[in-house]
Amino acid sequence: TVIPAWQTRYYLALVLYGTQQNQKALQLLLTCDEADFAPLFLTRAALQEGEEKLHSLLLSEELDRSWRAGKELTKHYITNQQYDKALTVARRYANRFPHNHHLTLLYAKTLYLTNHFTECLNLLERTEILPYEGSTEGHDIYRDAYLGYAYQLMEHGKYQDALDAVQKARLWPE
Repeated sequence: TVIPAWQTRYYLALVLYGTQQNQKALQLLLTCDEADFAPLFLTRAALQEGEEKLHSLLLSEELDRSWRAGKELTKHYITNQQYDKALTVARRYANRFPHNHHLTLLYAKTLYLTNHFTECLNLLERTEILPYEGSTEGHDIYRDAYLGYAYQLMEHGKYQDALDAVQKARLWPE
């Protein structure tokens, strides 16, 4: 029996994935460990969970440190509440791709999730976030970071500054 090259199995897996046959697609992708193509491992990660997903994401990143690998790895760490790891990855990729608004917003989110509210707000203030239909994530991070900052201020007895932060949380500068 001749085993087809990984490319053939990868393309067949994409067809299966596109037709919602995810288990069959994953089974094929799991036979492609010899591949040296980062998008294959990103696709495989999209069909996996837990440690298997992390393994595929790390393989993808090892092959090609593309912004997509950084984005998906950061999202994985966030999903698994590993916020410090998410912050480390997000910072690295946001610095590597400074004009990528997806990574900048994800970096801001990790700053918020790790209680770095001031740094998060400074990043958002110097970033132009282009809205797209239905997108509220930038606004949500902005609001939540100001509210988190207000909470920190209240813990230090700075009540007027906290009220000012709450007022700013209601805004969304254009």
